[in-house]
Amino acid sequence: MEDSTQNTNKAKNMAAQEMRRIGLGDEVAMLVSEDIEYGLTTEEVYRYAKSGMNFKQMQVYSKCLRSHYSREVIDVITSDSLNANQMMVAFNFYEKGVPIKTIKEVIQNKNNAFQMSQLFQEVLVQMEKAELEVQVAPEYV
Repeated sequence: MEDSTQNTNKAKNMAAQEMRRIGLGDEVAMLVSEDIEYGLTTEEVYRYAKSGMNFKQMQVYSKCLRSHYSREVIDVITSDSLNANQMMVAFNFYEKGVPIKTIKEVIQNKNNAFQMSQLFQEVLVQMEKAELEVQVAPEYV
């Protein structure tokens, strides 16, 4: 157990130093350190840290990693065409159950974050209606 803690601390320190060395600043170094402490690998955190994203976008990427999302889902939610607000909306509504296919379609329409939120909210309402209809539908034997 102690070796594991020492390895984690070593990885955190090395990653933080690397972030500072390449000029990413203290908040990125802190996010990387926290993610490594959480249990993510340095390879995983370097995906966002060295991506050219701004800090808020990196935070969304980090949340995706911590949620154990597939690479496909992460690539949709953190698409290069999205700003941090759009990424956060996509992340939040994926968490609420909006299918990734729907999120991808909305992203392709180049809506702003507010419009995306409205569209995703409509999808959730439709999903809830469909679920209620299934629950109250009579069973046929």
